[in-house]
Order: sequence, then C-alpha cells, then structure tokens
Amino acid sequence: MKKIIYGGGFFKIWGAHQVHVGLRDYEQALANHINILNNNCSVCIFPEGRKNAENKPLSIKGGVSFLSHKTNIPIIPVSINGAHFMTWRDFLSFRRKVKIIFGKPFFVKDIFSGQVILNSDQDYHKSISSIVMGKIKEL
Repeated sequence: MKKIIYGGGFFKIWGAHQVHVGLRDYEQALANHINILNNNCSVCIFPEGRKNAENKPLSIKGGVSFLSHKTNIPIIPVSINGAHFMTWRDFLSFRRKVKIIFGKPFFVKDIFSGQVILNSDQDYHKSISSIVMGKIKEL
C-alpha cells in the first residue's frame, strides 16, 4: 500500500515524480527529473529535499544544483509564505493569504565561473544549493 501511495499513481496525479533516495548518485536518483527538464518542462524542487513545515533548518541537498548543471536550465528561487499549517477551512474561507515571491533566475555555471565542475562532486552541488537557499531567504 505504501508503494502505491508514495511511489505510484497517487502522487503522479498531483504532478509529483519519484526520486530514488540513498543511491549517492544524482544522475540515477534524479533520472525522472532530468527527463522532464530535457523535455522543456519544469520541476519544483525543495533544496532541503522536502517541504519544511516547522521552518527548522534542515540539511541542504545538492539535487537542485545538479539538475541545473546537467540540463543547463536556470534556477528560479521561489519563496512561499503563509502556507504553514493552513487548513482546508482557512483556504476555502480566504482567512489566510499565501504570498509567493519569484526571484531572479540564475545558472549554476554563473556562481563559480572559471572552476571545473564535476558531475559526481556532491559537496560542490550542496554548496551551490545552500546559495540557492540564501537567495530564497533574501526574498
């Protein structure tokens, strides 16, 4: 049942795509997302690997940086404010407002121009993703 809900049709109906966790290889883990981006579609990635409802610091993952580098697609930082702990009643009654702010797009190659980028260097991609988080927090 868990595989049907978390890896099957339920999330695909909502537009989610599977990430293969624990492989220590971005190319394999994000194969679905690479395919989506190469087909001129877009994806929404949380740099921490998941949404952070408690607003507590989580460890940064390097997937967003790797995807931008691999597909040569820009990263658009997005900040979503006011959605934490929103109930259906809040949503339907317009009691709360959600504010979505889009930042200026940028390419990974522009962050550390002149440096050699290795596809398998996870530390490099994590450091780029932490810069992405910084840009999101500035919004």
